[in-house]
Amino acid sequence: SQVANMGWMFENTGLTGLDLSHFDTSNVVTMNGMFFNSKNLRWLDVSTFKTTKLTRLENFLEGCSSLVNLDISNFDVSQVTNISWMLKNCSSLVRLNLDNVVFSEETEALGLFEGLNPNIYIIVEDVASQEAVINLLNGFGITTATVVVAN
Repeated sequence: SQVANMGWMFENTGLTGLDLSHFDTSNVVTMNGMFFNSKNLRWLDVSTFKTTKLTRLENFLEGCSSLVNLDISNFDVSQVTNISWMLKNCSSLVRLNLDNVVFSEETEALGLFEGLNPNIYIIVEDVASQEAVINLLNGFGITTATVVVAN
């Protein structure tokens, strides 16, 4: 419960799945590279992460090329300043739930969707988020993704 830095914690793990729903992340400030290059990771449960103090998410899942589904709809990213390369090369990701996740316009997002599955299905909070995500995807040449507003 006192941990502030979870950066690179599971970097290059050979695990195929992780249930981290019991982790107390209420004091975590950085999760950059937390699952970096974990190529075998097919499923991940971070659905209960408390992220109100989180400021850094760059490279969070970069290289998780086997990850299929990700739900980070519970993440509070209001303090996050950098999400660059967060999902880079998540080429198997078919479903991404970003409902309730709203990044500031000032949030650094270099390479965010680089190498992403072009047929991904993304759930967002509202029409403004939908337009922003579509614009980001288009910037990476991803024009076949489906981006929907949550009900």
